[in-house]
Amino acid sequence: MERRSSWGSRALPPHAGTRETSCLTWALYAGERAGTEMGVARVDIALSQAGGWSFVVALVAPADEVKALHEGVFLPAVDALSSPHADPALLREIEAHQAEHTRLVRESREVYCAGAWPDFPAIADQDRGIPAPPQRPYDESADVIDLPQPDRSILKKTHILDVIRDRESRRTFTGESLSLSELAYLLWATQGVRLIAPGGWGSARTVPSGGARHPYETYLAVNRVDGLAPGVYRYVPYEHRLVSLFPGQARSDEVTGLACGLSYVGQAAVCFLWVALPYRSEWRYGLGARRDVLIEAGHICQNLYLACESLGCGTCAILSGGPAIDAALGLDGEDEMIVYTAPVGRIAT
Repeated sequence: MERRSSWGSRALPPHAGTRETSCLTWALYAGERAGTEMGVARVDIALSQAGGWSFVVALVAPADEVKALHEGVFLPAVDALSSPHADPALLREIEAHQAEHTRLVRESREVYCAGAWPDFPAIADQDRGIPAPPQRPYDESADVIDLPQPDRSILKKTHILDVIRDRESRRTFTGESLSLSELAYLLWATQGVRLIAPGGWGSARTVPSGGARHPYETYLAVNRVDGLAPGVYRYVPYEHRLVSLFPGQARSDEVTGLACGLSYVGQAAVCFLWVALPYRSEWRYGLGARRDVLIEAGHICQNLYLACESLGCGTCAILSGGPAIDAALGLDGEDEMIVYTAPVGRIAT
């Protein structure tokens, strides 16, 4: 009986392991293909990427000859290939096409893994030798507020069991203000920097992040925080500071009111608005980073829940986004977009 392959005509054969050589790591695939000129053929494929180069070694042979060819031709070819060193001209060519590459990354975010070669490893910009994206700059002429360091004396609950047990979503807030120390503590708890990697390519913070990439910026719509004028701010975690973006109560109300139209959002003392910058993670992990980016919003917001509970405050996570709120924050909706919102206020005890 003729055996037919179960893998599609454009898909990879089943994964057959990896092979390490002096300078490359290869993904190996092996299977059988029926209906060729040689009847049932054995197919061996090796794939690797490094330094912006892609390497493919393929062997298609009759089943009765494949063992000798695999050992005598296929594996020696895999072992012999090496990644060429990028010369200055090649590096200049990569730089010249970086804008086009960025455009293709944008277009591909929604169709990643939908193509015919889902197992083929994507080339991350880190592997291509492109520097890590820097921290977002800010207008130095804007008002900048230095924040106090975390202070245990402001905590109402100090035992972790009490904080975890009592944590819940809260949607009713009093009209009281938060202190600047309380806001600073909440910001530190959700994005506080503990260690900066050499060269500044990443940081260790109070929340986990794949590859220490931390693809989120924290925006605040402030209504009632002592010592802070109403308006919209951005947190600068490396400096533990706030930068004023849109001063004035009207703009703050506009942004908070866009959070799914929920009235209690505008009644909060402050609203946390988390903005995703996918490329921070894509730089290291390619287009597959989108999973990390979405998961990490949950890490951040859970820390906010616990920190709020320890202060005697409340919050409620709201999945949010869309052109209107992106535009209100001055975001392009492609390389930076709102993902998650959480109003924070004092609760009745």
